[in-house]
Amino acid sequence: MDKVNLTRLFALYLEGLKSDGKISLPDILVQFIIPICCSAFSFALLLKEVIGLEQLSTFVSNAIVAISIISGLMCALAVLIFQLRAQISTEKSIEVRDAEYKLIDQLFNDVLWDVVVGFASAILLVISSGAIPVMSLVTCLVLAISVLCIAHFFLVTAMCLKHLSIAHEVIAKAWSKR
Repeated sequence: MDKVNLTRLFALYLEGLKSDGKISLPDILVQFIIPICCSAFSFALLLKEVIGLEQLSTFVSNAIVAISIISGLMCALAVLIFQLRAQISTEKSIEVRDAEYKLIDQLFNDVLWDVVVGFASAILLVISSGAIPVMSLVTCLVLAISVLCIAHFFLVTAMCLKHLSIAHEVIAKAWSKR
């Protein structure tokens, strides 16, 4: 079981939420509380049957496609970041500061966590898609957890894009001076 344990990835992701050595409360609110609120709201809507089965099936199908595509692209990004890290580690002509290494490593960890959340979201949506016609309490709960994962996925993706932009800016400035 230890080979599929993802707690290390989660811990590394949480490291990215730290500011000055402490976990940033605003980041925790955005990354976790907003998805929980979205999940609770969707659970209430599903229980009250506000959303029709056809609309729900369409949403789930489209969400599976969108999340799968974005997760696949994030996998490709992880490979590129890994390649960049390996290249700058072995390249003698480029001097890399510790801060640049840390930035690249943090971006890599964030992207990996994003992929994990994306895969979890897609799997939950696939499981729930088969149970939509039944619409039991369990189906509503699985769909609500799916919404939580989807919201977290998109927020982590946004954070990854922000970190990618910062990494590009920092590295471009540092390497253009050399």
